[in-house]
Amino acid sequence: MALKVYDFSCENGHTFEAWLASPDDEALSCPVCGSTKLERRPAASRIGRVEGTVRTDVDQDLAKRRALEAKALTAMRRVVAEAEDVGRRFPEEVRKMALNETKHRLVKGECSAEEALSLLEDGIPVAPVPDFLKSNN
Repeated sequence: MALKVYDFSCENGHTFEAWLASPDDEALSCPVCGSTKLERRPAASRIGRVEGTVRTDVDQDLAKRRALEAKALTAMRRVVAEAEDVGRRFPEEVRKMALNETKHRLVKGECSAEEALSLLEDGIPVAPVPDFLKSNN
């Protein structure tokens, strides 16, 4: 009778190896706590090298990613440059737009964290503009 090596884990988290003719051996129990509630685990000897998954086009992927990032950065900078600067009136202006009291347009300006949170809580989408988008670096 040929024996095979199986890895098991008991309900208490103990892991162990057993040499069995079948993984369904009824007499098997955890050697640490004696539990018979066991779960079979993958054995290291069963984990083999995966064939056919080597990536050879990483340079192409990186070039595409850099090109897309550059396009996105250019678009974001254009939006920031074209937005009307309303300065400290920003919270008031975006509230007026949300209530249709003034023309909807792309605006930028200043507001405190508390003002931004209040706008967001009222369902008015606002986002900070990172410094790197304010220049053409």
